[in-house]
Amino acid sequence: MKKVEQIRMRLISKIMAIDDIEILLALEQLIVSNARHAADLHELTDLQRHVLDKSEADIANGDTISQEVMNQRNREWLSKR
Repeated sequence: MKKVEQIRMRLISKIMAIDDIEILLALEQLIVSNARHAADLHELTDLQRHVLDKSEADIANGDTISQEVMNQRNREWLSKR
């Protein structure tokens, strides 16, 4: 079992043993607050959304190249430096 899973299982076991409603409510609030904070960290800026929209349009229009072609272009560019 991975470390995260071990910690999660220990926490679940300990939470199951708690009978104090105040502690359980506090834990619930902590988890909800943490989830909101994590969601906030993943909000995109307008510029990031614009770049992603442009990328999607490029893909839809076939305006892409393969990684292999890009690697070759990079090697050629680096060899000229």
